[in-house]
Amino acid sequence: MSCDTINPHVVKLQYAVRGPIVLRALELEKEISQGSKKRFNKIIRCNIGDCHASGQRPISFIREVLCAATKTQIMDTNLVQDDAKLRARRFLDSCGGSVGVYSQSTGVEVVREDVAQYIEQRDQLSANPQNIFLSNGASEAVKVSMIILIVCQLPIRYSCAQELKFPLNELIQSCS
Repeated sequence: MSCDTINPHVVKLQYAVRGPIVLRALELEKEISQGSKKRFNKIIRCNIGDCHASGQRPISFIREVLCAATKTQIMDTNLVQDDAKLRARRFLDSCGGSVGVYSQSTGVEVVREDVAQYIEQRDQLSANPQNIFLSNGASEAVKVSMIILIVCQLPIRYSCAQELKFPLNELIQSCS
């Protein structure tokens, strides 16, 4: 793989977290905060995938699971819903009883199983948890994907309707 053979869209790829539009948005935010009148009164950042910054309220279930998993004494109270306690217990049971334990590099297995189940329900497609790679966010996922494509020089074609013909774990191991 070289700059001559790589897909030209990859070469032109722009990271929208930075750049002229983001810089202009920062300028406008500063102007608004200093009292400058605009036809709008706030900037909604849609370039970073941060739905909370765009005004979406957090999903309380996720926060309750996190709370119960990180402070297990909470599970003996009525501060979180029973379904959140069950999810937290399942998560903790799968990773040695603590959120501080290292997981597989592809993510905690029960979480990957839940993701696979969600994909199957949503898309009516078979989803193998062994082919699911969880990351710390989109930037990290793109970085890992680019490393796999560049270092391994594999001609991977992606299709929502088809799984990779080998587990992602094996692919990652073959690149290291």
